[in-house]
Amino acid sequence: YGGYQEGDGSSGVVQDNKVTISGGDLSGSKVYGGYSNTSNVVHNTVEITEEFTGTVYYGITGGASSSGNAIKNTVSIDGGTIGRYENNVYGGYSKTGTAGGTEEEGNTVTITGGNVKGYAAGGFSESGAVKNNVVTVSGSDTEVAEVRGGSSSAGTVSDNTVDIQGGTVGYAYGGISGDNGTANGNTMNISGGTVTRGIYGGDPDASATYNAVTISGDAKISSSYLTGGRSYNISTGGKATGNTFTINGGIFSGVAEYSYAITGGFTDTEGTAKDNAVNLTGEVTGLENFELYGYGNAATHSGNELHVGGTKTYDSSGNATVSGGTVWQGKSSDGTVNNKGENVSNFE
Repeated sequence: YGGYQEGDGSSGVVQDNKVTISGGDLSGSKVYGGYSNTSNVVHNTVEITEEFTGTVYYGITGGASSSGNAIKNTVSIDGGTIGRYENNVYGGYSKTGTAGGTEEEGNTVTITGGNVKGYAAGGFSESGAVKNNVVTVSGSDTEVAEVRGGSSSAGTVSDNTVDIQGGTVGYAYGGISGDNGTANGNTMNISGGTVTRGIYGGDPDASATYNAVTISGDAKISSSYLTGGRSYNISTGGKATGNTFTINGGIFSGVAEYSYAITGGFTDTEGTAKDNAVNLTGEVTGLENFELYGYGNAATHSGNELHVGGTKTYDSSGNATVSGGTVWQGKSSDGTVNNKGENVSNFE
């Protein structure tokens, strides 16, 4: 612990503490920049340097509070092996308070090296709001099992960002929330590296609104399922509104005999999907084995669009912008121009 405060009657902020790890054996440890039972945790930092080659088995948290708010805490990882399965990395963590807030209050995780075995989340709260947190991944040898800009068990997850510039990532979520939770205005930018399992701009239980994914540069995508926003709800089927998936570059690899799909908005079979969009601009390789859908599964649907050579996007308040882009050109892996997709469906 860089800073620690215990007891239900504790007061004051746990603030400006720092832990730096460049060596040693932490295989039986969990690391906190700052921790409090009841107070806010603000601007605490954990730094894992490139020199660290060991393991932090039980994960890392920049700032954690049971009932206070987690604000502006940071974790940076440049080496070592971190976590395993449920042992994760959090920029800021609160059980019942908020994680993040304004743009200046967001928590951050920056991974430039090492191997993160669990998931890495900019901010997490079980039931509170999770807002304006950021996860950035880069470095050619970096490995991360899963990234989440913002994460909650049941709260509102909004305006969080994932930026993947390099490395290898399994699952990537701009924002994810569980039981009756919502995800709004979360952003995912993938301009490099490799994503192998799944990409979700927003993935809540109740409602996914105005989440956005953009693929560009030389990003390598081998995920079988990609969506701007996905929402499942046992009672309502979920709602997906105004989510977008923009393809402005990248190298996509799919296997013809399996199902690979890119969807603007996805719900359960009883759900509602409205005003979602898939945008195709720039030079893209390998889409011939991917199916493109405006919506997936929804019983009620309208206004789901495909834009070729331009984009339709939304801000987190739902204001739409339609703009020109560069001419879309689809190529196969051998460089042949084919302008193909496996299937194009469910656009209105």
